[in-house]
Amino acid sequence: VRFEIIDEGMRGALILVAVITCFISPTLFHRLMPKAESKRLSIGLVGANHLTLPVSLDLEREQFDVKLFSTEGDQVNKEEKYSRFPVRVVDNLQPDTLAAAGLFDHDVVVLGSAKGDVNVPIALAAKERGVSRVIVRLEEPFPQEAEQLPEDVVVFSSLHAARTLLKAIIEHPSAVKLITQHDDSMQEAELKNPAYDGMLLRDLPFLGDVLVMRIFRGDTFIVPRGNTEIQLGDRLLISGEVDQVMAVKREIE
Repeated sequence: VRFEIIDEGMRGALILVAVITCFISPTLFHRLMPKAESKRLSIGLVGANHLTLPVSLDLEREQFDVKLFSTEGDQVNKEEKYSRFPVRVVDNLQPDTLAAAGLFDHDVVVLGSAKGDVNVPIALAAKERGVSRVIVRLEEPFPQEAEQLPEDVVVFSSLHAARTLLKAIIEHPSAVKLITQHDDSMQEAELKNPAYDGMLLRDLPFLGDVLVMRIFRGDTFIVPRGNTEIQLGDRLLISGEVDQVMAVKREIE
């Protein structure tokens, strides 16, 4: 207007279009854009026994996508398999058979057979096929093949786990209660959103009242502070109101 490129009528029209656009566009976007659905974490367990069977039901109740791969030789009543547990029967527990059955398509693979010499080859095959999280049950004495497992494979022993849990209950009962509660108020969230790579914790715009308790980076952990810089691949242990915790998970993952 000042340079007489447009007149007053054109200026008024442009302002009106801008105002209308600001009101209409977000409304149309909200109506037309489908709501994002968070992908459920899929978990594949191998070996039906007293350890994996109840865990499979617990995970299903917590809205995980669970499949338990088992052979007919497992000591589980056949009728009970199909009526209660998410079991898929396979001919054997060989890596090729399990690959054909879809085990390695899961986000997390848990090898819960009591036989370490069965678990180790499957774990190696899972890593070769790109499964990021592999958890292996190995009871002492460990099979010789266990030395071949990559460092990022998590190994657990039911005897050692029970001993560790009992010790923790005695020494730190409140901490155990916190991590075993089933209300989703404490979650682990991995930073996959590149928009927040290298950002300081205090600058994150979505934390609100959610508390970052620990940051796990590789094999080490960091005690978080306001000036702590987060990086892609960091795993944040967060706690707070359930809806806020889940919102933070959706934002960074």
